[in-house]
Amino acid sequence: MGYIPLVLVVEDNEINRELILDILEDQGYRVNLAVNGKDGVEKALAEIPDLILMDVEMPVLNGLDATRILRDNPDTNRVPVIVLTGLNETEDRIKAFNCGAMDYLTKPFNALELIARVKSYIRFSLLNKKYVLSTISQETGLPNRAAFLERLPELTRPKLLLIKIDNIEAISRFYGESTGTDIEKNFTRFLMLREESNAHVKNGMFFHLGKGLFGYLWDDPDESIDKDTARSMGVELLKNFNSYKSTRKEAHYDIELTVIVGFDRENMLEKSELALEEAIRNRTGILMMDDIIKDVYQTIGENIFWLKKIKEAVQDNRIIPFYQPIFNGCTGKVDKFESLVRLIDEAGNVVPPIKFLFIAKNSKYYPDLTKQVTEKSFRMFKNRPEEFSINISALDIENKHIRDFLLESLKNDPDAAKRLTMEIVEQEGVKHFDILKDFVHQVKKYGVKIAIDDFGSGYSNFRSLLDMEVDFIKIDGSLIRNVHTDPSSHNVVETIKAFAEKNSIGIIAEFVENQEIFDCLKKMGICYFQGYYIGKPERL
Repeated sequence: MGYIPLVLVVEDNEINRELILDILEDQGYRVNLAVNGKDGVEKALAEIPDLILMDVEMPVLNGLDATRILRDNPDTNRVPVIVLTGLNETEDRIKAFNCGAMDYLTKPFNALELIARVKSYIRFSLLNKKYVLSTISQETGLPNRAAFLERLPELTRPKLLLIKIDNIEAISRFYGESTGTDIEKNFTRFLMLREESNAHVKNGMFFHLGKGLFGYLWDDPDESIDKDTARSMGVELLKNFNSYKSTRKEAHYDIELTVIVGFDRENMLEKSELALEEAIRNRTGILMMDDIIKDVYQTIGENIFWLKKIKEAVQDNRIIPFYQPIFNGCTGKVDKFESLVRLIDEAGNVVPPIKFLFIAKNSKYYPDLTKQVTEKSFRMFKNRPEEFSINISALDIENKHIRDFLLESLKNDPDAAKRLTMEIVEQEGVKHFDILKDFVHQVKKYGVKIAIDDFGSGYSNFRSLLDMEVDFIKIDGSLIRNVHTDPSSHNVVETIKAFAEKNSIGIIAEFVENQEIFDCLKKMGICYFQGYYIGKPERL
């Protein structure tokens, strides 16, 4: 059964009450009855009706005063009121409208006219309820993003504090969405306490703008609050929140805030959110929007520029691999190559990955890069004797289409598969380790070897090496660059080497840039070397 609208009839005359009750119930409405204005106000607040039919002349509290009370209450100020009156004077009807009534019916009323008016205002009331629901956050009861965008144009000189609970998404994933919602509700209570004690702003309003995202918007037509004062408001909010949260019992997770102060009316929310993302990334705490938004827009512009370049390169098949040699110190020759992605621009210039790879990984085109590099690498080594490696990221492993593509490539060229090493990068970024382990298990059936790239940079650990049956460790350049001069780096490399030898894992030293590094590593017993001293990435 659908929703049945509720009509409150406030009428002191029993005959009229029963007549209206019969008419409305015949039309399928729910009806509440009140015998005077005071009774009507109490019943309206106890169960908010969709429409009120209000008699004017009543004992205890007349209909006009009752209507005025209901209009002043935020819970009932949107409920339409039709006054029932025997008064025909224009002045009396004006009084009713001034009290907040939306229409009137003159007694004795016509039943068909009553039904028509009720239907019309019920329809209006239900539409109004939908609008209210669409502008109120269901989690916190605060006005939401739609309400903010509606309110902003009404202000002369708007100013904004944008507040983000930094780690709300992570907490919600770990502890469940209900915990995240509880945090937002608790934070709303804190904000309400702040609003009541705010000495700076008298006409501000809090909004719930998104997951863990809140805004405090106010009008400052006299420009009485400068940037320093607004920044102080943000600092004070952070300080009070730290005091407030220390009294809470939820000590099993930590909550931190970032605050952006926005003064620019144009695209205020968009700019503040962009600045907020950058402030969270830099762990700034509190920041003026103006201090960072130019840099943010410049970065966005560069991202858009390179995204277009990536798209065109993918479409024109201009994503190619360059091959860097890996020298085998035990045999004295190059018997491996690593395939490294490059982009060729419209003019034929080679673009290094530092320019575009991060942007590609945050776009829909990244799988195309993996496909083009893999296909061209397989073709290159189909008729060559050397082994070769390709880089596989967390994004590749968690993309079923790419996993299927890679397995199909191995199936179609089993000889190349036996000479292939897959270098797993960004291991820590893999969200589902079981998918990674299953993928490794499948590719090893084709004779593929597995290497962990950048080992020692903080992205890998010894336990994961054993879990994944790794064949090679590529020691990160941050250790190799200083291995010949820094005792700590030297000791770490020796520790990794000892572990690898004990578990039959090969070692490849990356970023071997000069003779001194090469000699030091060779003396330590490292077998494989990669870096500019051995050879730069280039076409074969």
